[in-house]
Amino acid sequence: MRGFMSIIVAVFFTASASATTSVEDLLPGTPYQYNPPSFEVCTGDDGRCEEVSRHDEYILVHAKGEETCPAGYYFLLNSKAQEIVPVETITCDPTLRASLAYNTKTKQRLLVIEQQGVVRGSVALDQ
Repeated sequence: MRGFMSIIVAVFFTASASATTSVEDLLPGTPYQYNPPSFEVCTGDDGRCEEVSRHDEYILVHAKGEETCPAGYYFLLNSKAQEIVPVETITCDPTLRASLAYNTKTKQRLLVIEQQGVVRGSVALDQ
C-alpha cells in the first residue's frame, strides 16, 4: 500500500510540475495595447481630448484611449516654442496620471508621472 501511494504522489507532482510551461502563463493577460496616436486626434470637437493642466507656456493634454488603452495618451504643448511633444508613458495602466508641477527649490517646471497613486518620476521641462 505504501509503494502504491508513493507512485500516486509521484504521478501527481509530475503532472502539476509540467502544467506551467512559460512565464507568460503566470502573468495576468491584458487586452491593452500602447499605440499612441498623433496629436491630430485632438483637433476635432468630439471631446476625445481634454486639457489636464497648464503652467505658463506648457499645456498638458490627455487623449482618451478607450478600451484598448484605459490610461490614454498625453501630449505636452509648448505655446512659446510652438511645439507639440507626445509624452511616451509606454503603459496602458488605468491608474496612470500625468500632471504639471513646479519645484520651488530648483525653480523648475516638471512633468510628473504617477501610477497607482505613487509618483513614479518627473522630467524637468526647463532645460
